Amino acid sequence: MKDWKKEFERSEKFIQNLVMDYSFINWADEAMSISSVPKGWEKIIKNLFNAMNRYQKTEIGHFEKTIPYRIKMTHNKFVRWVFKFLYKIFNPYRPFGHMVCCISVERRQEIKNSFTYKVRQVLNKLLDAFQFSLLKYWKIKYPPEITIHQVKEKFGGLRIYLSGADDYIRGMIHMSECMAYKTCQDSGRDGSLCMRDGWYRTLSPAKAKEHGFVKVEK
Repeated sequence: MKDWKKEFERSEKFIQNLVMDYSFINWADEAMSISSVPKGWEKIIKNLFNAMNRYQKTEIGHFEKTIPYRIKMTHNKFVRWVFKFLYKIFNPYRPFGHMVCCISVERRQEIKNSFTYKVRQVLNKLLDAFQFSLLKYWKIKYPPEITIHQVKEKFGGLRIYLSGADDYIRGMIHMSECMAYKTCQDSGRDGSLCMRDGWYRTLSPAKAKEHGFVKVEK
């Protein structure tokens, strides 16, 4: 009982550190995203998250240097400056200054029927259209936004379920899952897939003998 509690506390601490250290990753549910993580695989999982972190930072750096991105940002700044000027001209609430909250219901209805209010509504729609107009003419490849859904051990192997990954991220995950099948989940040493009474675990020869597991022959 004490060993189980100690293992649970170790796994929970590792999960909390992982969430805090890699805040760039979206977690679908921090409480359920990561099940009990075997001690022997902590290094594999941490190396995977480090690799994803470096890759994403590199992708963001390249993305911000692309011509379409710079044009889009310049375009949006100019559009916002123009519309900010137009908003000041066509402001139906300007006569009230800071007393907007004190306008009566009847007066508010009159404002909604006014010419300046209708122009303001049209400007809002035009602003949205102009801000996203470049997306139709430029094929901007955004950096991957990763969302982790679940990380766990299943049938003696590491399983990582996520969304938003590109081919490079999926390749990293596949490599980590393959490494887990060669790493003892208890000690972190070289291991292989073992079985006992229908239960699968990846263990070193010493740990397999200790727990009564037999190596699965391919």
